[in-house]
Amino acid sequence: MEVWKKSTDLVSNIYKITESFPNKEVYGLTKKEFIQFLYIALGSLSELETQIIIANRLEYLKNLDTLLEDLKFV
Repeated sequence: MEVWKKSTDLVSNIYKITESFPNKEVYGLTKKEFIQFLYIALGSLSELETQIIIANRLEYLKNLDTLLEDLKFV
């Protein structure tokens, strides 16, 4: 949850910084960077999912259902 909070703070800051960019950049710099950020976030989510699967198979997780419910929020 701490990583999620930090990532949402980062996105909020990016929005604040880029809102003063010229209109011509709305579909230039800001959109391309945002799309790249989304692909990176998707990759990180996939890595997290893999780690959870492995930890579950090794029986390291005792509250898997609770963890999965928490992740649905994200």
